[in-house]
Amino acid sequence: MLPHPPTQPVDQSKVAALEDTPVLGFWDNNSNLDVSDLGFGVWNYWDLGGATEGTIPPQACIDLQESSVDMNQMRKSLVKVWTESPWRWDPTCNDSAYQDQSHFAVPPNETTSAQFQNSRDRLERVVSEKLEQPSRDRVLAILLSQCRETATANQVSSSFPTVDVLDTLVHIFLAAQACQVDSWLHLPTLKLEKQCPHWIAMAAAHGGAMTPIPTLRRFGMAVMEAVRK
Repeated sequence: MLPHPPTQPVDQSKVAALEDTPVLGFWDNNSNLDVSDLGFGVWNYWDLGGATEGTIPPQACIDLQESSVDMNQMRKSLVKVWTESPWRWDPTCNDSAYQDQSHFAVPPNETTSAQFQNSRDRLERVVSEKLEQPSRDRVLAILLSQCRETATANQVSSSFPTVDVLDTLVHIFLAAQACQVDSWLHLPTLKLEKQCPHWIAMAAAHGGAMTPIPTLRRFGMAVMEAVRK
């Protein structure tokens, strides 16, 4: 058997002293939390040149008192987000996907704006192939077959996005797919001209919905409704 370790007598006076000492002594009500009595003058003699390089100048700092947010206004804004959210839209008996068919037409000034041109210039194409005019015409034919009114069909025919715009929207969708870890597309073997018109329309619709331009986003949503029928 192993020998027992030697035992030492416990000093009861030390135990009593520990019990009387608070664990969080700094939280004592008698503690002075005023740091004005502490002296930090030695900091003036330290070499802080390396630490102060690249810091924000004092005049660039924002005055918190002047820029303080009105909490009441913030609460009203938060309530407004939920009460006026587009996701709270309740359709009526007259609302249908056919009302969005006018969004098939995209004014030319929307696709020639600086915002759209900037998005096109910054786009990194993951597929070298470009969309051709016949593919654009087949997509247009699908959408025209969904138009109920002749006036809407004429408007769509005259203001439908060009092949260059559709090509940009399709490649926006493909670039987004390339960033997904679970993409269902094999981009190295993808051939745009061998895809069916419904697939081209779907890709352009999702690309339009990803753009920051409201007109193209409405175009994308409307095309989604038309293609899935």
